[in-house]
Amino acid sequence: MTPRSSTDCVSAKTPFHPVRRIDGRVTLRQHFMAFSKPQYPLGSVDAAGRVLAESVGSPMQIVDEGSLEVIKNWRAAHHFPLQIVKMMLKGRAKRIDPQALVSQRMKRLPSIQNKLIRGQSETMRLSQMQDIGGCRAVLKHISDVDRLMALFREGSAKNPTGRHKMVGTRDYIADPKADGYRGVHYVFRYQSPSPDRSAWNGLRIEIQVRSKLQHAWATAVETVDTFTGQSLKFALGTNIGDPTWRRFFALKGRQPGLASRASVRRGCYCFENGISELLLGYAGIRAALNSAIAKTR
Repeated sequence: MTPRSSTDCVSAKTPFHPVRRIDGRVTLRQHFMAFSKPQYPLGSVDAAGRVLAESVGSPMQIVDEGSLEVIKNWRAAHHFPLQIVKMMLKGRAKRIDPQALVSQRMKRLPSIQNKLIRGQSETMRLSQMQDIGGCRAVLKHISDVDRLMALFREGSAKNPTGRHKMVGTRDYIADPKADGYRGVHYVFRYQSPSPDRSAWNGLRIEIQVRSKLQHAWATAVETVDTFTGQSLKFALGTNIGDPTWRRFFALKGRQPGLASRASVRRGCYCFENGISELLLGYAGIRAALNSAIAKTR
């Protein structure tokens, strides 16, 4: 597997440098040439992804050097479009909530491996994975989330052939997951008319939008995973993991302030019916958490 071009072998270390204009708005001096570009054909990327999915153990230890190099390059190539999409998200989120928290992350190799393994029955391909690069906005209220969604709809309607095309939307507030998760996910496909940036065209970046309470729920799931050694983040909608924890988070996800809008008006949630069960479960949850914490000391 050979790179597309030796000139594409560049690093991803140089950051963007914000520059404040006379009118006070912040623009970017984009040193995009310092970011990694995709070096390998999509067929080679998918072949390396299959090797990763069929492996057991740490990707750094068991995947052959050639496949690992392809995977690492494909992952690194998402840095540049991630920066661009994140700045778009930040600009829109701050218009709605000046205190909005905007962050970004690159999916780690073990997480990529786990997702490929989980998606084997759906013939998931590494080249089509939509969340290798992801960014998130956390706003104060669900009403702020609604307003930000309106901005995205407005942007797509005004410029349907714009540089970065929205290719996927999942509203888990209007159509919630049974496991309690709430939030809105978008997938954008990077597109630029500039020849200098065409190497990144087609790469996909995920955007997540949550309220503070919804983000607290998701953070709590990850915290419990850390202390108990479970994988509730990926197993809440399955029969994997402690059923007490799974039921607890499913009920908490129905709590007013986490679930609202049309989903509540349609009567999808019966939080009141679960209050007694939730209160009874607190004692068991507290004991389990205290036990898990004690084992870490």
